[in-house]
Amino acid sequence: MLYLFVGTLYIGHAQKPLKKKYSGVYEGEIPEYSIFNGDESMKISKSTISISLTKETISVKIGKLTYGGTYTWKIENKEIIIESTLDALTISEKMTINVKSKEMIRFGRSPQPNSRLLKVKKLKT
Repeated sequence: MLYLFVGTLYIGHAQKPLKKKYSGVYEGEIPEYSIFNGDESMKISKSTISISLTKETISVKIGKLTYGGTYTWKIENKEIIIESTLDALTISEKMTINVKSKEMIRFGRSPQPNSRLLKVKKLKT
């Protein structure tokens, strides 16, 4: 009986998929930034970033590296807040999508700056 209740509770709280108009590919770049290695400062060049959201998965491509995983989302103050767990990374990624402009902000991990990404429109064939 307890299993039936817990199973029903879990199914009842399963998250709905992200609406199709917010899923898709977002592209931008991570600006140049500096890191400190002991006494020296090292400049890290800007790099491209692409984030692909499907109904259930996320793929983040930074430069030539690609990470996949899952995400959860919620809406607050006309923004969609996304938290993702990427395979092979222990730190979660956090980003927001502005509901009106469909612009995404990816919050960089210190000292990496935040990145602004724009949704890529599909080409009509």
